[in-house]
Amino acid sequence: MKSPLFSIIIPTRNRYHTLEFALKSALNQDFEDFEVVVADNSDPEYPMPESMENLLQHPKVVYRRSERILAMSENWEFAYGLASGQYISYTGDDDGLLPNALRLAHKALTESGLPVVKSVQASFIWPDDAIFDRSFFTFPLIVIPSPKPAETIDSHSLLKRFANLGAVSYNRFPHLYNGGYVHRDILEKIKSKTGRLFESITPDVYSGYAVAAHCPEFVLTGTPLNISGRSGKSNGSAHTYRKMSDQIIQDFKSLNVQSSIPHHPQIPYNRGWFPVVYEPYFKARDLFFPNDAELRVNRKKLMEKIVGDIYVYDEAEWNDAVEKIRKSAQDDPVLLQYTEQLLSQRQKAFAEEVTRIAEPKTGFYDSCLYLNGNDFNAQTVDQAAVLMQKILGTEAEKQVAPTASTQTKLELKQRIRTAARVVIKGY
Repeated sequence: MKSPLFSIIIPTRNRYHTLEFALKSALNQDFEDFEVVVADNSDPEYPMPESMENLLQHPKVVYRRSERILAMSENWEFAYGLASGQYISYTGDDDGLLPNALRLAHKALTESGLPVVKSVQASFIWPDDAIFDRSFFTFPLIVIPSPKPAETIDSHSLLKRFANLGAVSYNRFPHLYNGGYVHRDILEKIKSKTGRLFESITPDVYSGYAVAAHCPEFVLTGTPLNISGRSGKSNGSAHTYRKMSDQIIQDFKSLNVQSSIPHHPQIPYNRGWFPVVYEPYFKARDLFFPNDAELRVNRKKLMEKIVGDIYVYDEAEWNDAVEKIRKSAQDDPVLLQYTEQLLSQRQKAFAEEVTRIAEPKTGFYDSCLYLNGNDFNAQTVDQAAVLMQKILGTEAEKQVAPTASTQTKLELKQRIRTAARVVIKGY
């Protein structure tokens, strides 16, 4: 049997109420050559609705349950083993794909000749997204970025900016998640070096650095193909807005303790943007570019960011965060002394609980369009995906691959730099 061109992988755990609509969006494609792999890591007692069971019978769906409850990265690894597509993309069980996602991903891959495409992201905030057990929004919020020209991104330059703590989001990296489409050959190269595809407890972020280390260039589309969702059981939302005693956080941590993937010792396991995105970077650095001085992080500068980024809700969380920060610097006496200095200057502060927001802003703001999903009969992510495609229109489809004019401006400089790096450093 011929393998499909695309494998859309949806790892899931105890979220059938959003998985159903994420799966509907993945199946609702105007492109035929694909499969959808659902790797179910839910607790045995967690009830599956009949509507979900019926959807899993779709001929394009490959559904498997894990034999035991797995940590997130282990379930992502399990899911990869089920996929047979030439290009691999992961999406969350509260995320979605626009109906033209695979057609436009194929267009970008074909026209660019590159093995990796990453799209800018749209967002969908589910109305059950909860902070301290209270709904954050009173309606489903849809966020659509304004289309802009696609770019060819030089991976090493992107890694260098990130290593230098430059103003670059991890979402610009070619990770497998939510809009990343990566040729299987690249993933097999990564796996051949480590024995598995994911070597960090945050597999989505880690994959961006790992793929960048094995792909000199990739396409960043100027229009969204996927939707990043946030719901009441979202790990990202829980780690951002809830106390560390929250059930979702504790479940995530306990399963990671049982797994064979350790947290990097030089990064504290704390809440905050810098620990979350630099822990997987340190893992990728150790494995794929340990001797590249240009990609080495100044740990003093990073520690300044981490200490300044302490975000806790009470005394116990403060003490725990400080202890983990100290522990992460123990391998370097000079760094430890500097860390103690930073901590002594850091004013102790506790975040306040965020109360319910009655009416988030809608309309145009910061190059994005914010919509109340209820106004457009878009209460779920699959409905939001259809609405987004209608709003973006056919003109946005032209922004999925660099045009000749935009390509020419960057192509010569990038390709000379890439060729020189391959000759000098071997990648």
